Amino acid sequence: MDLEKLLDNNFSWVENKDPEFFISISKGQSPSFLWIGCGDSRGCPNTITGCDLGEIFVNRNVANQVRSDDLNLMASLQFTVEVLKVKNIIVCGHYACGGVNASFNADNGLSSVDNWIQPIRDLIKQNKVELESIDEEVRPNRMVEINVLAQVQNLMQTETIKKAWANGNSLIIYGLVFDFATGLLKKICEETGGNE
Repeated sequence: MDLEKLLDNNFSWVENKDPEFFISISKGQSPSFLWIGCGDSRGCPNTITGCDLGEIFVNRNVANQVRSDDLNLMASLQFTVEVLKVKNIIVCGHYACGGVNASFNADNGLSSVDNWIQPIRDLIKQNKVELESIDEEVRPNRMVEINVLAQVQNLMQTETIKKAWANGNSLIIYGLVFDFATGLLKKICEETGGNE
C-alpha cells in the first residue's frame, strides 16, 4: 500500500460518515478508556473493540511496557486520569508478540530494542520455574500473560494511579490479551485499588 491508497481510503471513510460526527469530535474528547498496548500493526485498539474515534485514548509501544522512564506514557497517563477523567485503563498484550519472543534471546543486535525489552528478560528469569514446567511451544504466550500482569503492577505503582486511588477515584485497571488467531480479547486481571 502506498500513500495515495491511504489518502483514497481516508476519503472513502469520510464519505461514509455523517458530517455531524466530525463536528462532534472536533469539539473535544471524553474517552472512557486509556489503552496501553503494543505497537504491533495487527492490533489496532479501535478496530478490535469496534470503538469509534474519541472512545479510547491510545498509547502504544513495543511489548506494551509500563515504565516510569517512558515520559510519553507517563504524560498520557496523567493527562487521561487527571484531565480527561477516564475511569478505565487497559494494559493489552497480544499472543505471538515479537517483543516478548525476542526477550527469550540474549541479544538481538538492536540496542534500542534490547534496552527496551530488558525488563521482559528479567521477568523471564523471575518466572523460570513456571516457564520451564510448560511446553516450550506455549511458553511465549504464557510470557505474554505474565508480562501483562507485570505491567498492570507497574501501572499501579505510578504516582498518578496511587494519587487517584488515594483520592477515592474509582478507576479500574484491566489486563487483557489479544489473540490474532481468533480475534478475541481475553481478560487476565482486574484491579480496583480497593475502591469498588
